[in-house]
Amino acid sequence: MRNKLGLIGLIAMTVIIGLLAAGCRQPSNDVTPVEVDRTALGNAIAAAQALLAETVASADGAGIASGHWAPQAAIDAFTTAIAAAQGVHGNANAAQAEVNIAASNLATAQTTFNAAR
Repeated sequence: MRNKLGLIGLIAMTVIIGLLAAGCRQPSNDVTPVEVDRTALGNAIAAAQALLAETVASADGAGIASGHWAPQAAIDAFTTAIAAAQGVHGNANAAQAEVNIAASNLATAQTTFNAAR
């Protein structure tokens, strides 16, 4: 009888230890990635690049059609904003909030750029 109780106790302890160990396991890293929509940001970058490509650097716009020139400082600032947006767009780890902020920042930069043209 004593051996049977010892065996039952051993089995019970094994089950308890197994349950405790299962409860202490770290969560799995098998998390389904959240799909991030970069479409709007990609379209905004393409539009900004097209706008920049049709803009000539000029201090006063002499001899250049209206709306097709901008001071070099404005071109440089807009180029920097486009590069920042491209950095977020190309970042596979960027969250949707970061992508949205990058699109918003680029839109603001484009408004500022258009005002300088």
